[in-house]
Amino acid sequence: MATRTDRVEADFVVVGAGSAGCAVAARLSEDTATRVVLLEAGGEDKNRWIHIPLGFGKTFADPSVNWCYQTEPDPGAADRRVFWPRGKVMGGLSATTISTARARTASATTRRRRATAGAARPPLVICVRRCSGPICESSPKH
Repeated sequence: MATRTDRVEADFVVVGAGSAGCAVAARLSEDTATRVVLLEAGGEDKNRWIHIPLGFGKTFADPSVNWCYQTEPDPGAADRRVFWPRGKVMGGLSATTISTARARTASATTRRRRATAGAARPPLVICVRRCSGPICESSPKH
């Protein structure tokens, strides 16, 4: 059996490239002196159904893009196990479930074109940026 001798040094290792993992890794990597590694067990979101509005019905139980977890037996549900989907792609569950929300917004190309033309940002983007700022009052960004 071959062994790998590659070594990666990092200041932070973020496990899971779902919505939260990607956001954490992005924030940590804003400091160019910080080395961040983002690990994801799943693959890229190449499944065509991820990018089609309402494709969630096709990806919901597809083991190529979903870990297909189940809960422990739930006494409140007559001891049934409940299906607990978790995305197995970059972007996590959000990549497989919000295609309909993405379909209602402008494409990434259109958003970039508007941003470079000086158009106002959509209100949701403004709120997200405000919420993702530092909490500490002593921070210069607060």
